[in-house]
Amino acid sequence: MVAQIQRFEYIVVDSELEALVLESNLIKEYKPRYNTVLKDDKSYPYIRFSVEENYPRLFITRAKKDKRSKYYGPYTSVEQVREVVELLRKTIHIRNCNKVFSEESLLLVLVSIMIWDNVMLLVPAGKVRKSIGH
Repeated sequence: MVAQIQRFEYIVVDSELEALVLESNLIKEYKPRYNTVLKDDKSYPYIRFSVEENYPRLFITRAKKDKRSKYYGPYTSVEQVREVVELLRKTIHIRNCNKVFSEESLLLVLVSIMIWDNVMLLVPAGKVRKSIGH
């Protein structure tokens, strides 16, 4: 096989992640006969934030399909991406379902939030901290 090499090229990259992504893209583009490891159609995971939706979602995807969404990645470990997405959902309370809400149900949610906010304003700060375990 070495005798068949006509030309040898290399590309300098800044990180191992960039090298892995580049390798994956080149293998998918040129489909080398003897490289079966990355020939499949799997790709690296991204974190997608669906800003085009009225109520954005945060989830994992392997394809950048919607140009209106914000994508973060690619990442090499899907397990770590799952942990990050779960942490973000818990921290900033972003929904993960794709349910479409009716105007009536949204109004009920907004009224509930407004009532909760007003109740919280009436309770002294020390009492709130005690009630949530601080």
